[in-house]
Amino acid sequence: MKEMEESKLLEIEFKTTVIRFFKNFLETADKFSETHNDMKKDQLEIKHTLTEIKNNIQRSNSRLEDRKNQVKELKYKEAKNTQPEKQKAKRIQKYEDSVRSLWDNFKHTNIRLMGVPEEEREQDTENLFEEIMTKNFPHLVKEIDLQVQGLQRIPNKRNPKRTTPRYIIIKMPRAKDKERILKAAREKQLVTYKGVPIRLSADFSTETMQARREWQEIFKVMNSKNLQPRLLYPAKPSFRIEGQIKSFTDKKKLKEFITTKPVLYEMLKGLNISYFDIYMRNALCGQNWTPPASDDKLATESPGVPNDKRAGQREGQSGVTSQTAMAAPARRLCHIAFHVPTGQPLARDLQRLFGFQPVAAREAAGWRQLALRSGDAVFLVNEGAGAREPLYGLDPRHAVPSATNLCFDVADAGAAARALAAKGCCVLVPPVTVQDALGAATYTVVNSPAGNLSLTLLERTDYRGPFLPGFRPLSSKPGRAGSATWTT
Repeated sequence: MKEMEESKLLEIEFKTTVIRFFKNFLETADKFSETHNDMKKDQLEIKHTLTEIKNNIQRSNSRLEDRKNQVKELKYKEAKNTQPEKQKAKRIQKYEDSVRSLWDNFKHTNIRLMGVPEEEREQDTENLFEEIMTKNFPHLVKEIDLQVQGLQRIPNKRNPKRTTPRYIIIKMPRAKDKERILKAAREKQLVTYKGVPIRLSADFSTETMQARREWQEIFKVMNSKNLQPRLLYPAKPSFRIEGQIKSFTDKKKLKEFITTKPVLYEMLKGLNISYFDIYMRNALCGQNWTPPASDDKLATESPGVPNDKRAGQREGQSGVTSQTAMAAPARRLCHIAFHVPTGQPLARDLQRLFGFQPVAAREAAGWRQLALRSGDAVFLVNEGAGAREPLYGLDPRHAVPSATNLCFDVADAGAAARALAAKGCCVLVPPVTVQDALGAATYTVVNSPAGNLSLTLLERTDYRGPFLPGFRPLSSKPGRAGSATWTT
């Protein structure tokens, strides 16, 4: 009996367990079905999202293509618009070259005579050329016609502040005679007049002369290495290397050629550059530069001063020797002064192109003076022309923008002026003291062996202003008062 009851209980328990299992299974199946439905919904949503993303990508690609087409169209229009400008620039350059060529052709019989002292009276100038030829080239006097068609000093009016003599233009009747004279001068090397070394050269237009001057330093090195350099018209250098004659129209092509010739590269990479050139280049690049301590005096290697040999040749003209320059120890180069005619954009170009910032300005007696700084480099731009000299310099009366003055910091300007005067140096401006609310400075101006350059010796101990006494401070920020006048 008990066994039957136990058997029934086990059967009931088994059935209950099976029923519970199936119930749980059905519930799980229902949940799975719901989950499956949710997954289907999610898949549909993902499909819709992917479709939307695909449409967005297609729209973006379409817009990108439109932008590319617009860019191509703009480039085409720009090329179409710039083509006439390029053609115009080429025409202008062609006209300028034609004018230069015509002017050079007009001057092709001229001889430029440099270094003849100004003491010669105007009426004696007519016999000057014959005297030079008779003494230096007696063999040519009998062979060529010395009856010149014209002889004139250039410029016509003498500048009393200029220490170097004006050059003389001699117009020969025939170009062949001119070439023979210049060839004889090159062969003789040293041509003199009353014991003073002079130079004879061909006369060209201003543009051609400037282009030829740019090759002078390279020619000196090539001459020393016996490369037989020559300067073809208008300014095309040629020289002999490895048995071949090479010629170049500009320095860029010469540099490209040098890179293929290690020997030539070694020759030209050591070109001597004056401190003035280094200062100017570094200043325009926004870099600082200070000369070596061993060269901190106004010696012949100072900025703008010729070497010993050239200074010796000019000693009789300028009254300044290398010993004279060494008499005034200089601490450092304070600034370089430029003279520009009214309306010239030098100050604007220094700011816009080279990053100089105006620091101080002065307007008085017909002068507008602006001091600009970039790092340790300071330029003073003197614009205009006044009845008096500009502060801290001289009026060079130049018709074109030019560097006219170097200003050096000295311990005692008065003592420096006296020491230089004792050695024969011409003191153009005696010591002057300028004072304002921020302090005082004393300066004096002397001449230099370079006749078109003056030197200012400045003593400004304990001056607290941004530049020098007499100048009002300027803000370098755009739009601030005081700067707009000089940046336009």
